[in-house]
Amino acid sequence: MTSETEPQPGVSILARALPAFSCCVVILGAAMSAWLIMGVMRAMRFAEAAGIGAVAGGMAEANLAIVISLYLAVFLMTVSMMVAVIRLFTPTKAASPSVIFFVIISALAIIPLTFVWQANSLLMGGLMTRANISVIAPNIQVCLVLTLVTAGLFTLILLALSVAPLPGFMRARLKWTPVVMLVLMEILLIALAIGFQIHMSWLRQVGIRESF
Repeated sequence: MTSETEPQPGVSILARALPAFSCCVVILGAAMSAWLIMGVMRAMRFAEAAGIGAVAGGMAEANLAIVISLYLAVFLMTVSMMVAVIRLFTPTKAASPSVIFFVIISALAIIPLTFVWQANSLLMGGLMTRANISVIAPNIQVCLVLTLVTAGLFTLILLALSVAPLPGFMRARLKWTPVVMLVLMEILLIALAIGFQIHMSWLRQVGIRESF
């Protein structure tokens, strides 16, 4: 007498594509910001007499790309939570993604954002301390290049995680787990959006005053 094992259901594409796309938006914002900061660095190289106001204004524009992407990610994450809640009370054949899935996509979004923030901090810190920017410029460029490289690579990984079949350990055992993880990701995104918006407002004030 042979016993047949019942095949495990696959992980819902919609349940993982929405939060993954939200993370892709954050990565896109980080990449756009890195590209704009590179433009600020080029302008400083060709116009060595560029004042603090001009640099701060350019950095504010670079931060605007991140702020817009974060608020858009908040909206998409809200939609993801609504879908997850509906799935709680609706019979579905496909499983929900596990905690590991959400931790992975969150890390993939945060890493490029961390690199571009480091570049931002190095440049503005150098201006505040009146350091020689040419000395710290290589470190800033490394952070910006790492932002762009990881952004491209991690976007491909997120797209693959959205549609490719996932292994069994990425299937949620408890139906409410995805909702909890999405709420935590939403809180993180809101906190980041507020933080970057405050930083952008400060940069604009510095640009107007032309002093720290």
